[in-house]
Amino acid sequence: MDSEARSEDRARGRPREGPRHEEPAGRAPGGPGQNSRPGWKRPSPAALGGALGVLLALPCALWLWGFTVDDALIPARVAAHLRQGLGPRFNPGGALTDAVTPLGFAHWIAAWASLVRAEPSLFGSLAVARGTGLLAWLGAAGLLGADLVQVARGRRGTLALGALAVGAFGLLGCVPLGAWAGSGLETPWVALCCTWAARPRRGASLAAGLAAAWRPELLPWALVLIVARTFFEVREGNAVAESGRSGYAVGGARGALGRLLPALAACIGPALVVASVRQLWFGRPTPLSAVAKAPDLDHGLIYCLGVLVFSGPWWLLVSRWTWRVARDEPGTWGALAAALGVHLAALIVAGGDWMPFYRLAVPVLPSVLLLGVAVAGAALGEGGTRRGSRWGPWAAGLRGALALSAGLLLLVGRGEDARRVLERRLEVVAAARPLLAGRTVAAVDVGWVAAASGGDVLDLAGVTEPRVAALPGGHTTKRVSGALLVERGVDALVLLAQQGWPAEEWPRARFRYGVDARLAPAAFDLGFRLEGRVPLPGTSWEYLVCTLPERPTAQAVSR
Repeated sequence: MDSEARSEDRARGRPREGPRHEEPAGRAPGGPGQNSRPGWKRPSPAALGGALGVLLALPCALWLWGFTVDDALIPARVAAHLRQGLGPRFNPGGALTDAVTPLGFAHWIAAWASLVRAEPSLFGSLAVARGTGLLAWLGAAGLLGADLVQVARGRRGTLALGALAVGAFGLLGCVPLGAWAGSGLETPWVALCCTWAARPRRGASLAAGLAAAWRPELLPWALVLIVARTFFEVREGNAVAESGRSGYAVGGARGALGRLLPALAACIGPALVVASVRQLWFGRPTPLSAVAKAPDLDHGLIYCLGVLVFSGPWWLLVSRWTWRVARDEPGTWGALAAALGVHLAALIVAGGDWMPFYRLAVPVLPSVLLLGVAVAGAALGEGGTRRGSRWGPWAAGLRGALALSAGLLLLVGRGEDARRVLERRLEVVAAARPLLAGRTVAAVDVGWVAAASGGDVLDLAGVTEPRVAALPGGHTTKRVSGALLVERGVDALVLLAQQGWPAEEWPRARFRYGVDARLAPAAFDLGFRLEGRVPLPGTSWEYLVCTLPERPTAQAVSR
């Protein structure tokens, strides 16, 4: 009878009970070295893993705290206008606009800014966005650390220190995660949702859906992850029940649909809500950036290769054990591996991104680390077999070293410049403010220009301007005409050009953006003249500030 009970316990996954040992009276429970203070409890492995994750994430995030991008100033300005009672507008007197890809992110910033009573200004909102973003990433890192410990414990319940060390090296050297933590954009919040969805747990489907609602390129990742996970969980449950062991039979196709449909609703629902709101407010279900930035497959392929080589954690998956881990546990690792592959394909189709540190791949990097630790555990013998264990530790260590080296290469190549981006942008804003204050300005880099001018800005890239977004051309090569400058009352133009160009030949300068090169001669014919230069620190480029002394005549516009 005892033998049958023990067999049933093993089938149900319950630990085997041994004889109980009673502590002598008057003696505190626990052996030597344990704290016997009343009320003290030893931290759980999950808590220790969470603390380890935060400690590993902090160095890179703090070192790159000065990193941001010009686009982060756009939702910060919209958030400031929300707090000032102007509504979700980029320009104070302009039309309602989503301005950035994640609809609702500016409202999210405004809510946090109101909670902490921050100054209702662009830079006040930016500070709140950066601070809360760092907290979101540290929360994701704590969750990731707890998951890493759980995964590294393996099937036998013993902690595989080698597998955990591989994950620790990968997290410590993951520069993109640290860089985008304090950027002021939605990236760390989306990473938090993706980290929660990476493991089968309560709310995983909804977390994946929230991530896809803010970052549409994550929708294929979310769908594949949730559908594949549910399918394999249903199949495994039926197989357990049919084998006579204790298990839950789903009950055929109807039962499978009963589990799949709620998961799909939680996954797709947030994206459908966002698309519906966009359709009602702006007359289109897709983000304005999807219109302004036409996909480029060639650039997307190059971008994807950079993600694989330099973002770090992907090196942990270069192993024959990756396929075996995905095959042995399809509901957990097979679904995740398939979703990661689909996300890489989505990045190629989307054409990648122009921002540094592989922003579009950052949200899924924690799940890549999780899968990498599972692969390392299998390679180190935790997968239930010792075959190949002689070379397994060396191969796992090499992959961890490659992941860490990729991060070091990024730090050496871009780290010093990246951590000074905000400082240098503030210098540019201070230098340009006397030239732009109170003017209506046209520019590509509208974030810092809006901070310097304080007035309306015509976005030559179309990210905040629907009319420009619909024009032919790429993200920085829109075919903007001089007539649009006149129609919008533009009296200042900011163009990015190579330093040292003669002042009298500014219309023929070597410009960074195609739209600047196209527009400069037309602006000269309209009467725009070079008024000042603002160097872009750390580069060989400078901003040419061209102003209009008086409004152009109809004859000048016709030319």
